[in-house]
Amino acid sequence: TLVNKTLREALQDLRGQYKAGTSAMNSNSLLFEVPLANGARKRYYLVEFGGIVPMIQFSMLLPAASLKGDKVVWPSEFPLPGGATPVTVMEFPKRNSTYGTFRSPFSTRQTLSDLAGSLRNSGWKSMGKESDSPHGSGDVFLRDKPSSILIIGVLPSSSNPSASAGTIYLRRLK
Repeated sequence: TLVNKTLREALQDLRGQYKAGTSAMNSNSLLFEVPLANGARKRYYLVEFGGIVPMIQFSMLLPAASLKGDKVVWPSEFPLPGGATPVTVMEFPKRNSTYGTFRSPFSTRQTLSDLAGSLRNSGWKSMGKESDSPHGSGDVFLRDKPSSILIIGVLPSSSNPSASAGTIYLRRLK
């Protein structure tokens, strides 16, 4: 979706609408998660490119317990930082996309740097350059062959501030 607001305006609107929501924001992106009554979660990820309005918003509904399992098969096309453990993987065949979450024993900065380096080594190009920022928490990557967009986000772990949790969303473009 295109959003005709700044990141700060969008955050203010989301906080006003969803009091229980949590957020993480940096200079060009915002991740906002809303817990739902049925245990599911709704995530909003907004990306601003060079201060240009409108910005892009991605949203996703994450089911409650159905995502957890003993054997998560991590997609081979997804990077996984050293020491990280896959948590969930979801396939969206109609959208030609895949979503995954993981836990890392390392800091947000180190995990994001590892992910970005691995992606660059695999031919991906950073569009937001946020992964190079010392305060970055995510980035948007594009690849030409095959044509794809990949979005990563890394936040401090809620249970251990020296660890982190990450998300990866890949959409193969036709």
